[in-house]
Amino acid sequence: VMIGCDADNLGGGTPVLTLDCSELNLTGSGGDIPIYYGVKNSKKGEKPSMTTTADWITLKSVTSSQIMLTIAPNESQETREAILYIPYSGAERQQILVRSLECNLHELHDKVYPRR
Repeated sequence: VMIGCDADNLGGGTPVLTLDCSELNLTGSGGDIPIYYGVKNSKKGEKPSMTTTADWITLKSVTSSQIMLTIAPNESQETREAILYIPYSGAERQQILVRSLECNLHELHDKVYPRR
């Protein structure tokens, strides 16, 4: 697991973005999911970003070592998939396949009607 960035790029070299995974297999309950990254030959002030066409995945935050995503619960009876694109200025764009399993009716019931 990569949990940090190299020192700022002082002498050149092409940035290289490394992610801690290339695939995420998630339960249908959703929530905040961290992706850890590192950058060799990083550029001062630069951080990766995230793009996807899936409306059930949003970018929550980016720190110096982590991209935090928010995944909406999967309330369907179908597994859903999406590709996340993770660009970093000057580096080759990385991608992650995200799978969110179909709804677990017990999980959904417990979310809607929490036990007290």
